[in-house]
Amino acid sequence: MQSLIMRVLVNAFLFVFLLPVVNGITFHGSFWPEGVVAGVLFGLVVYLVNLGLAVFTIGTLGLGIFAYLLFPALSIQAMGWLFPQYLSVSSFGAAFLAGLVFWIGNAVLHSFLARESSN
Repeated sequence: MQSLIMRVLVNAFLFVFLLPVVNGITFHGSFWPEGVVAGVLFGLVVYLVNLGLAVFTIGTLGLGIFAYLLFPALSIQAMGWLFPQYLSVSSFGAAFLAGLVFWIGNAVLHSFLARESSN
C-alpha cells in the first residue's frame, strides 16, 4: 500500500513539476488536488495501455513487442486524450520525451523502494 501511495505521489510530482519543462506538454492545475488525481488516473491509463499492448503482442505472435518501446509515450498520449482537463499534449514527440521523464522517474522510485525493502 505504501508503494502505491509513493507511486501516485511521484507521478503527481512528475506531472506538476517536470512535465511542463517538456515543450508541448501542459499540465493544468496544482499538486493538490489536480496532481494527485492525475497521478491516480495515470496509473489506470498505464494499466489499460499495458493490457492493450499485451493483447496486441499476443495477437501478432510476438511481433508487437516493439510497441513496448513506445509504451510510455502511448500512455502520455492516452492521458492527454482521455483527460484533457489535466494534461495537454501537442505532438507525439512531446509525448515521447514526457514518457522518458516518467520512465526515469519511476525507475528511480523503483530502485529506491527495492533498496528500502532489502534493509
